[in-house]
Amino acid sequence: MSADDSLTDVSPDGRRFLVYRGDGSLQVRDAYSDAAVGRPFQLGDDVPGVRLGPGGKTLIATDDKSVRLWDVPRHRLLLRAESAEVQTALVSPDGRLLILCTGLSGSLKVWDVAGRRRVRAPWVRTAGRSACHGNSLDFGGGFLAAITDDRVLFWDTASGRRHDLPDLSQDEPDELAFSADGRYLAVTGSRTVDLWRLGSTPHLVLRYTLRNEQIRKVRIDPEAGVIRYLVRAGSEPSALRTVAFDTMADARWHQRATTYQARFSPDGRLIATARLVGNEAEFALRPTTGSRGTRLPSAHCESDRGECIVHMTFSMDGAAFAYGTETVDGPSSRRRPERVRVWDTRRKRESSSLDIALQEPDEAFGDDFVLGPDQRSLLVYRSGVDVWERWDVRTGERIERHGIGLQHFRSPSYDGTHSMTLRPDGRLLVNGYSTLVALPSGRSVTRQLGNGVATLPQFSPSGDRLAVGDDMGWVSVWDKDGRRRTAELAGTLSGDFTSDPEHVTALAFSPDGSVLAVGGAGGTITLWDVSSGQPLGSPLSTSGDRTLALSFTHDGRTLQVAGEHSALRTYDVDPERIAAEVCKRAHGGLTREQWQTYLPELSYRDVC
Repeated sequence: MSADDSLTDVSPDGRRFLVYRGDGSLQVRDAYSDAAVGRPFQLGDDVPGVRLGPGGKTLIATDDKSVRLWDVPRHRLLLRAESAEVQTALVSPDGRLLILCTGLSGSLKVWDVAGRRRVRAPWVRTAGRSACHGNSLDFGGGFLAAITDDRVLFWDTASGRRHDLPDLSQDEPDELAFSADGRYLAVTGSRTVDLWRLGSTPHLVLRYTLRNEQIRKVRIDPEAGVIRYLVRAGSEPSALRTVAFDTMADARWHQRATTYQARFSPDGRLIATARLVGNEAEFALRPTTGSRGTRLPSAHCESDRGECIVHMTFSMDGAAFAYGTETVDGPSSRRRPERVRVWDTRRKRESSSLDIALQEPDEAFGDDFVLGPDQRSLLVYRSGVDVWERWDVRTGERIERHGIGLQHFRSPSYDGTHSMTLRPDGRLLVNGYSTLVALPSGRSVTRQLGNGVATLPQFSPSGDRLAVGDDMGWVSVWDKDGRRRTAELAGTLSGDFTSDPEHVTALAFSPDGSVLAVGGAGGTITLWDVSSGQPLGSPLSTSGDRTLALSFTHDGRTLQVAGEHSALRTYDVDPERIAAEVCKRAHGGLTREQWQTYLPELSYRDVC
């Protein structure tokens, strides 16, 4: 492309794009090599709309009287359909059909390209004006899809039946596009791009958050596992960008949230999950390798009478797992705790249980509990009376109780999940209300550890750093005693200040403590260099699923993620493997000519 060229369209598979050249002609080019495909088209100034067909093999040109369909490689006119006021024109993936929305009222017309005649199939009559009533239309995989009244509808061209896409969007849809093979459907809004995998049950693969971008022409390349889109600069598109989804395509995802809460063991080898079924909370432990797990005894939780709160924690060595529930009564907001069970993860059996419910209803668990470093004690915080307690796991008796004064930092209006963490040496306890408790003395001090309501504290594996995420999306990093702030990270912040802040819901340090993974309520996951306070690349591609837990594998090369709709996903975060994958997707490094164009101030080197 030259400086006078401008991007106009991208083929449905994202592999070819259309350029409006400085001399007024149109040229199709290859997205990988930038080589010209076929001869330029000289269509004149009276063609207001042009669009590439599937694979970039055809070019659709519309004017105020007709639609022309061109064969790009052969530079041959395939079909001229006389029709006034064409609002939308597209070609089926196999190139056999030309689909038009015409007239101000939106009338659906379909043409057989080879036979050059109108098609009057049942699905055309069923879709009728409904398909053309919205602001976007596409065809793929035997389906015709349209956005109508802020909903995504699609019709089966074999049966004529209409289907609705599940309404999980946080954004109003305004554009959609099928992949060439019809397996995927992209739905674009002003702030997000949702990628669905179609089948008997639509499956949300990716929710990509736009970073203050105005985009159009989203295209899907399922073979490469990427989506591509044009970014606007003023009134003209100025760049073609690529987002990978191949690592997300096969992740198991459920339309309904199946996981209520999740925790990883400190070494990342086990994942604990909880789900609510009626008035029972069902718990399970399973290896993150995918091996068969263990179902634990369930816990009673009267969710029909109020909010059910689940508490789970691993011991520092992962050998013990403690869990329990409590019910928050709706009218009174009083908490009623149930029993705490302790599970031996190695012997796969229950080792003990504690009844820590007291006489006063307000004296409940409150926020969380943690196992002591020796696994013999359970440290409990009760928010109703602002106290922390130590219980003997073996005898079930309370050993000590200390009061905490932290009313200044409490925020009853915040609905996030507060948590507690214990420093690896067992000598400092930090809760979600910014209270630090020195152990074994029990002396406590309250500090403002976050910018908003400090809700999620997490120590690094060595205990030399304390990270605290808050409800405004920020993460503050402190020294091991929580006295000196060493970094402030824009954890889940996107730079879009028109949207609500995304609460930090999960934190995880890499084994060496150099990298911090941050997860949010809206599915944002970012990696941060702790020493410099800088992000490591852009946010990871996710399905927008609320992040429940994060963990690095023991070698630090893989990030594990647990969400409400997908119990376990993994991301390769090893720099060497990522660099190799980038070179593979880019088909090698920059040529000398490209290097001179984009990096003229640096000496050329082969980066792949």
